[in-house]
Amino acid sequence: FALHGILIAIDEDKDNEVIGMIIAELRIDPFGASEGYIKQVFLKEGYRGQGIGELLVKKAIEHLQKIKVEKIKVNIKEKAKEAANLYAKMHFKKVYEVLELDISKENLED
Repeated sequence: FALHGILIAIDEDKDNEVIGMIIAELRIDPFGASEGYIKQVFLKEGYRGQGIGELLVKKAIEHLQKIKVEKIKVNIKEKAKEAANLYAKMHFKKVYEVLELDISKENLED
């Protein structure tokens, strides 16, 4: 990590195979306040439920704290129940909802 970056999880027993990663960054909001943002967390399916995702998020939080971030945000899809449970366990709170309109040609109705 620096102001933004990637942390990778590997399986040392499988020739250092990459099994997961987290992307986090520092953002400055329009009012000048700094905030952390977790862009993505990914774990290979066979490694989920073992605490690895939680460890990646904790490492990202530690890094963002070191660079004096006051708040950390993450967007998750509504169907991502495992992710929602992980972040709730780590004291993230729902503060707003995002609505999306798909205006691609094939999705427009008359």
